[in-house]
Amino acid sequence: MASLSNRLRTDTTVAPLESDREPTWAVTRASAVSLGERRLEAESYLSDGHGRRLAIEARTHGWAQLETMADVWKPGRLKGIAVDPNYGAPFLSAGQVFEANPRPRKWISLSKTKGASDCYVDRWTLLVSRSGTVGRVTVAHQPQIDVVLSDDLLRVVSRHSEDLGWLYAYMRTTNFRMMATTLKYGHVIKHLEASHLKTLPVIQVAPVITQRMTEATKEIFRKRDEAQDLVSQAEKLYFDALGGYLPSASYDTFYAISSINLRIGRRRLDAYYYNRIAAEIEQGIDLAARSTDSLEDVCSNIFYPKRFRRFFGNSGTPYRSAEELFDLNAPITKRIYASLVERRDDYMLHAGWLVMACSGQIYGLNGAVSLLTQRHEGIFASHDLIRLIPNSDKVRAGYLLLALGNLPLGRPVVVRNAYGTSIPHLDVTDVAKIRIPRIADEVEREISSLMVRAVDLQAQADDLEDRITDEAEEIVARFIRGLS
Repeated sequence: MASLSNRLRTDTTVAPLESDREPTWAVTRASAVSLGERRLEAESYLSDGHGRRLAIEARTHGWAQLETMADVWKPGRLKGIAVDPNYGAPFLSAGQVFEANPRPRKWISLSKTKGASDCYVDRWTLLVSRSGTVGRVTVAHQPQIDVVLSDDLLRVVSRHSEDLGWLYAYMRTTNFRMMATTLKYGHVIKHLEASHLKTLPVIQVAPVITQRMTEATKEIFRKRDEAQDLVSQAEKLYFDALGGYLPSASYDTFYAISSINLRIGRRRLDAYYYNRIAAEIEQGIDLAARSTDSLEDVCSNIFYPKRFRRFFGNSGTPYRSAEELFDLNAPITKRIYASLVERRDDYMLHAGWLVMACSGQIYGLNGAVSLLTQRHEGIFASHDLIRLIPNSDKVRAGYLLLALGNLPLGRPVVVRNAYGTSIPHLDVTDVAKIRIPRIADEVEREISSLMVRAVDLQAQADDLEDRITDEAEEIVARFIRGLS
């Protein structure tokens, strides 16, 4: 096998190593640090985003600052008091808002949490991340309505409803994200303020474009809301088929187990593996289901590839991290030189497979499951995903997606197998033994149909979203080049 150095020399698409690159530097006017925010971080002036902003603002007409088109603000710092779901209001963190299927994991007391009422939003409010990974944008729709949203999101409301679609498409462009990230400040955790966002330039377009993009944006989120409704219908069928059983909601009570459990099987010593919630679910399913099959019995293959060294570059294969696969149509931000990875086919994704996140916190990404579509073909994905290939003769992919992924009965049984302290992991050996309840075939068929339709609707929404974003990218590029 050729050495890595030989392969680097023969692959003309490989970018130079970091040690071969000249240090990045540039000259900027002294006036740049005496006006506005008086930014002293060099990256603010070295970034592409700063240059693109200057190029737009150099035009004498055809653009306006965001604050002239929309109200931009953020609520006060939220110090939530977590309570039992029966007594609190559902809460979504900033990261959850950008998930494809956001579900509250925390409930807070409205009466004990100052400023909580200011954290509700109206439908069609644009939400922009302002902490950590800044500049991500989405639109408030069904999952975020009547839910307390994190203060780590800037709120943007267009002053004219017909501008909604153009603002959304424009703020999703690479150009806008680059401009937004040049304004971030802070050392370890970056931040973006409302005052920063207000001053960014927005290119003005013809009314026919704004109208078309607003209609498209509303269609995108109508499809996503419909997909959420289909999942809810499938969950109801599933729960009803299992006798309406739902486990208790508390993880905080202690419990005792027989010592013989520590001497058989995987000999798990972490107490969470034996938690009462998971045990109750398995007992309830045994009583209510027609039968159960292990995951390895209904899949033709279950595997994850080994860790690998990554080489990224602009002309490589589109790459997805585990987190990006579960986010709401996250843009492709990295491309990898797949030819430098051994057994690279093991990392490629294919329609009809399921992937399960196998790293992260058990209350977050770890154990999440997604059904892949044609949009995922040709994508090179992280090793932190267990690949599940359903055997269509034994189980329908949509049914398997719901059985593993539903919050009350699926996830607790999955994540009980996680091991490790700071970053828990799932192992294929444990996941393969997870039991899947089998119910009446006609019910499984209907559940699968609902779930597959929901996944298809999400894919259609993503396709439409990509189209309006690509159109906005082209409009911005032409404006910067002086062609419009």
